[in-house]
Amino acid sequence: MRQIVSPLSVCAGFWLVVVGCATRLPNPSAAPPLLPSGGGAPLLTDEQVTAARTLFVAKCTSCHKYYPPANYTEADWNSWMRKMSRKVRLKGSEDELLRDYLSLFRR
Repeated sequence: MRQIVSPLSVCAGFWLVVVGCATRLPNPSAAPPLLPSGGGAPLLTDEQVTAARTLFVAKCTSCHKYYPPANYTEADWNSWMRKMSRKVRLKGSEDELLRDYLSLFRR
């Protein structure tokens, strides 16, 4: 017996997927701590650290958890940062701020 899928059920399924992906909310608990333990931000002001963490929560945690940069080689980390930066459409200044912030966690 052949089952026929109606165009209406295909359309409804499509929109469920689209809405489900579009409504992913940031998860602040998936972000790194405000400052890395034992670290400091010699090149970043407190305001920049706060802004970078906010950017991380807004752009990164709606799709995945925090992955510690120290667990990756520098080449691998830079490759992932390039890919993710393009994916979430970071502006140049946002990309630079986020990279500087996350580099604190490579130590």
